[in-house]
Amino acid sequence: MPPEAVGNVLKRAGAGLREVRTVQTMLAAMIAWSITVAPAAFARSSPLEARMVAVLALPCGLAAPPLALARRSLGRHLGISVFLALVTLSWLLASTAIQPQRLDPIRAGIGAVAWGVFALSWRDRWPSGAPPQPPEGDAPMLQARSRLPPVARAIVTIGAVAALALLFLAWRIREADRGLMAQIVAIACAIALSSAAADMSTGLGRRAHGPRRFTPHAVRPLLLLLAFAVAGAVIIALQ
Repeated sequence: MPPEAVGNVLKRAGAGLREVRTVQTMLAAMIAWSITVAPAAFARSSPLEARMVAVLALPCGLAAPPLALARRSLGRHLGISVFLALVTLSWLLASTAIQPQRLDPIRAGIGAVAWGVFALSWRDRWPSGAPPQPPEGDAPMLQARSRLPPVARAIVTIGAVAALALLFLAWRIREADRGLMAQIVAIACAIALSSAAADMSTGLGRRAHGPRRFTPHAVRPLLLLLAFAVAGAVIIALQ
């Protein structure tokens, strides 16, 4: 591949990080990996090969969504085929850590939900109606109705970092009962934070809002209230 083509691919992949759907797919891969792969690969009974394969699988799952915008086939093979192959290999190498007697039913159910969200994040929209017609040569170029302000990127970034921080804090709890409860609360709050940040960032660029959608002025207090609730739940769980 010539250097110009590589530069174009990297440029389009970098631009894809601004899209909400790309960030959601990356977050889904991160959550599924942290819940089901990391505990098995980094267990005491797991070999070093399982940890190396698990660490190699994570960048594949995170780099594939933005790459799919520039090279759709390559990005989907990297984010689905290669990522799942490395995850499966890591599970096979760490088979002693995922024996049936060591698995918790509730944690297994949470992991299944996480992989379901990962599968839905890679979905393709079904084409509806007749195929699109080629644009006319004399037709004027369509202009975007609105553009996202620079603060929208900061909102999405803060939401993603806060969601990952909640998942990290939940893994620090060593007690089984409190740890399981913390995992459930952290996953629910991480999904709520990422969704609220995405809705808030996209809502800033809209000129008109539907009657049943939250405005950014209403989402901000709700997001702040949710952050206080999550912080209180984490503090109570750590005590």
